[in-house]
Amino acid sequence: MRSASRASKHVIGCIRFALLASGAAIVLSACGGSAGGNGSAPSPTAHRPSASATSAPSKINVGTVVFTSTLRPPSADFGTGSGVQQGPNGITLNVDRPAGGYAYSAPRDSQHVPQDLALHVKAYEPTPSQIYFGVACRGGGTDNTYLLLTDAAGNWVIVRVHNGGQTVLTSGSDSSIDGSKGVTLDVACVTPQSNDRVNRLVLALDGKEVGSADDPHDNVPISNSFSLFAISPQTDTGTGSATFSNVSVRRAVSP
Repeated sequence: MRSASRASKHVIGCIRFALLASGAAIVLSACGGSAGGNGSAPSPTAHRPSASATSAPSKINVGTVVFTSTLRPPSADFGTGSGVQQGPNGITLNVDRPAGGYAYSAPRDSQHVPQDLALHVKAYEPTPSQIYFGVACRGGGTDNTYLLLTDAAGNWVIVRVHNGGQTVLTSGSDSSIDGSKGVTLDVACVTPQSNDRVNRLVLALDGKEVGSADDPHDNVPISNSFSLFAISPQTDTGTGSATFSNVSVRRAVSP
């Protein structure tokens, strides 16, 4: 397993998961080969929502900002490299292989980031292609983490990745979202005060909560790890890119 703490773009193992969007099943898939994202993806396999995950109360109290970056030059707070570029609009993640690649960029230094965090970031997909983009949090590396993602049309999903296996915890759709014009993502990854054995995950789009879940921390370890993330969906939906800007992280508390 590779740590995400300094990574820019890697393809490690396989990520594939099924979700419901607008009433139709969609299978997202990514499978690794080279660091350039050119691996060969196997046939996707659907996973049922986890029986161990539960819907979560949504109240999250946030504190002061502990980390912030425009993601634009001259800042150098996040990793860049092949497939991950920094420009005047921010950090762009390029997913260059359909059903076979993903890209992520993590902060170079996260020592001041708390384990219980609330993250705010702006993102847009210049040419909508149905890739999914958002935030990975907790765990360590890309085979033990949570993904809180949306596509440009507002189809969103919260996924657990545990030892490389993927399970959709919850998913849905918000037709008011237009990621080609920009969307704000607010993500909370916390251990609630009422139950210190779960990870509480909350996703909001353009200021409106769309999904949440509680999941046992035996599945994904508690940590302060987070990264910006984009993933290719099915073969017939192609490739694409997502650009992120103005990220901030606050301490968070959940009852």
